[in-house]
Amino acid sequence: MDTTRIYTPEFEIFDKYDDFSSISISDLSTIRQLAGIVNIKKGRSPFKAVGRNNLFYFVSGELEIKTGNKSYFINSQTDADKLRKAFNERTDIVSIVATRHSSVLFMDRNRFYDLLSLDKMGAYVVEDLTSADAVSGDADWMQSMLATKLFQKIPPQNIQKLFSSFKSKKISCGINVISEGEVGDQFYVIK
Repeated sequence: MDTTRIYTPEFEIFDKYDDFSSISISDLSTIRQLAGIVNIKKGRSPFKAVGRNNLFYFVSGELEIKTGNKSYFINSQTDADKLRKAFNERTDIVSIVATRHSSVLFMDRNRFYDLLSLDKMGAYVVEDLTSADAVSGDADWMQSMLATKLFQKIPPQNIQKLFSSFKSKKISCGINVISEGEVGDQFYVIK
């Protein structure tokens, strides 16, 4: 790792990114402590400054992103969706280099996902998966579930792991599955 100075981000910076829009203030305070802003000199890489196992969010300047077969540039004119996909939804990035003095918001990917993981959610979320069409099979309910707001926040690489951990459980009529006010320790999908 580089000896680059890392700055603690102000709360307002998180307003720029959709990934943080539905996060509670207390979780955002924790994220702020996990995150940092690093200034990168021309010709340097955020990977060298803070490591590869991070989520990155463009703040300012211009960066060249090289993939296995292509190079492209991101800067303040790049739209927000492309910026997010440029860093955090690609698995083929070979390098990221600043083409001029730039700043990047970063945080440890695993710690961020742990913070947002299902087992740390304190509230029950109930969504009707049958609102559009009648559910006819496994693929249909899985597709419906993936379309919910809750599942859109789960990193794509964790979706398969999540589905493979599901276990079927038959519940007899009249059995209490969950009670209001209890701390949640499982996630239920009623099929």
